[in-house]
Amino acid sequence: MARTGQAAALGLMLALSGGAAQACTLADVGWLAGTWRVQDDHALIEEHWTAMSSGALLDTAWSVSPRAPRGVVKLQAISQAGDTLILQARHFDAALGAATEDKTDPITFAASACGRDFVTFSGTGRWAGGSLSYRRSGDSLTVSGEAHDNGASGHFEKVFTRVK
Repeated sequence: MARTGQAAALGLMLALSGGAAQACTLADVGWLAGTWRVQDDHALIEEHWTAMSSGALLDTAWSVSPRAPRGVVKLQAISQAGDTLILQARHFDAALGAATEDKTDPITFAASACGRDFVTFSGTGRWAGGSLSYRRSGDSLTVSGEAHDNGASGHFEKVFTRVK
């Protein structure tokens, strides 16, 4: 589906569900820009969000954990599609040789709520039921949600600290 058609369909789905999102713009989520890191008993993760000249946000991230000791690389982008913010993501092995998601089917979320220092995305299409929320408080960034990754689902929450 073309990006404009996808955005229209996402907007219609949100409106029909009674969950019409407060209009979010790229400027509303610009506070994500920067480098964020978390290390706990389960993983070491770093996300680096960059504001592109188009206004879109691009995230290059990596993680290592007991589940993935050789590492995982994640690429995400938040873009404006009509009145809807769209977050799309793909995961790769550390050598960038294999992607978890098909190149024509990235993880896709649409903003369902946003405000000062927070944004929540809800999964669309086969990613429906998943969610991803970012909430910033000073130099802390809480990332939480419901994952539906390749059959492994569950709630997650990580608190990142801004790297200066």
